[in-house]
Amino acid sequence: MKRKISLLLMLTLLLLGVISCTPQPLTLDASDAGTAIVIAPGDQFHIVLDGNPSTGYSWMVLDIDGQVLSQVGDAEFDSAAPNLVGAGGTLRLTFEGVDQGSTLLVLGYLRSWETDVPPLETYRVNVTVE
Repeated sequence: MKRKISLLLMLTLLLLGVISCTPQPLTLDASDAGTAIVIAPGDQFHIVLDGNPSTGYSWMVLDIDGQVLSQVGDAEFDSAAPNLVGAGGTLRLTFEGVDQGSTLLVLGYLRSWETDVPPLETYRVNVTVE
């Protein structure tokens, strides 16, 4: 019985060690604009930027080499004041390395229907997948 308990305890500790060693995706924010990152194919990273979709503005991809990097899903909004309608917060965009190469990822904060208006803000990061 003691041996089974010891074995179960060792397996539990081993599992906890494996879980705690699992790397979390890299997260970039406004302070990382203009920087360069290196990821592996299949690796994901997040970009978290201030925004307020209730105004019609959102962060959107303006330039990307889709053979090197792809966006995963749509931008996710996290309100700074969930009980206040129209409150701002942050938008999180997720990207994944597709294949080896380099690309300049350019995001724009804009309204999608205003095609002849420049973005209010742009965000750039150089991404190398190797």
